[in-house]
Amino acid sequence: MRWKVDEDATAQRRIEDLNSCRRLGATWRYFTIPDCIYRRNPHTGEFMYSSEISLNGPLQPADTLTIRALQEEIKYFFPADLVLVSPLGLGNHVDHQLTRLAAEGLDCTTWYYADYPYVLRCKDKLENMGQEGWLSQVFPISQDGLVAWQDSIDAHGSQISTFWKGEHAMRLAVSAYLEENTGIRLWRKPVP
Repeated sequence: MRWKVDEDATAQRRIEDLNSCRRLGATWRYFTIPDCIYRRNPHTGEFMYSSEISLNGPLQPADTLTIRALQEEIKYFFPADLVLVSPLGLGNHVDHQLTRLAAEGLDCTTWYYADYPYVLRCKDKLENMGQEGWLSQVFPISQDGLVAWQDSIDAHGSQISTFWKGEHAMRLAVSAYLEENTGIRLWRKPVP
């Protein structure tokens, strides 16, 4: 299997997530929404995203309920003055799309990040955002921050092969991306 996980992939991925957060010094909060590959249509019981191609395609209509559920959980667990950082949904991964739509339905300050490494396949979309009036700010990342970011990605060992030939290639790619962008750029929607 490509991801090199045991039979209980969900538990192994959860451990990877926790280790990644620890390497960043971040706290975490898990919601009741499962990853897209585990979500079932509540009406038919069928998996909604059962093929590789469906993971980066349109959201299934039944995920409208998932978006609402995620919004309710965010409202329950976090204060009203929340500042949220959401993926832009570049690359069209359905979980990133769902997260963005949930964020946009909340009444809070929202920043967006370019979904790395998906953004590497669609840099033109970022260029268009500037022309559409989106505001952006670059946040510098120290050398220690770069290493923490690389270490946090490395904690997701089951996913490295999806994007890179190995850990060394990942570290080089992340370093090059950070250098090219002089930090991490976050985006804000234009005020109407």
